[in-house]
Amino acid sequence: MNVNIAYSQLERSDFTEMVQTLLAETGFPARNLCLEITERCRLLDIEMLQNIIVQLKSIGVRFALDDFGTGFSSLGALKQLHADVIKIDRAFVRNLAASDTDRRVIRNVDELADAYAARTCVEGVETEEIWNTLKAERISSVQGYFFSRPVRFGEFVRWCEARK
Repeated sequence: MNVNIAYSQLERSDFTEMVQTLLAETGFPARNLCLEITERCRLLDIEMLQNIIVQLKSIGVRFALDDFGTGFSSLGALKQLHADVIKIDRAFVRNLAASDTDRRVIRNVDELADAYAARTCVEGVETEEIWNTLKAERISSVQGYFFSRPVRFGEFVRWCEARK
């Protein structure tokens, strides 16, 4: 399960303890939780952010660097934050089938993620053409309306139960 985290949450002095408590109370496996932070989070106290990441990764929580490629993209953020997943922003996939440049950018970011032992997820996959292009580029993790629009939790649970 991926959860978007706001800066105001990360700045809470009890953020790490709050996540650990929620995991303990719910019995949800830490290894199945991925906290998504945007690359702009590097504007926060980087040492504080690194400490949060180290503490939560030590119990199995994963981290994703969301919206990569927009705003404040930084190789430093990749190196400092040790994200498990680099999520390439949808701005790079809108014209993917027709743009050799965008395909090369996605391919290069995927190689960059690999250098930091991270996986790549491409956001904004809305058509079969884009999906097929990404498969040809060997991008294995994607998300977008082509697969599903956002759903409420209860609807998601019913969908999962119907497939058991």
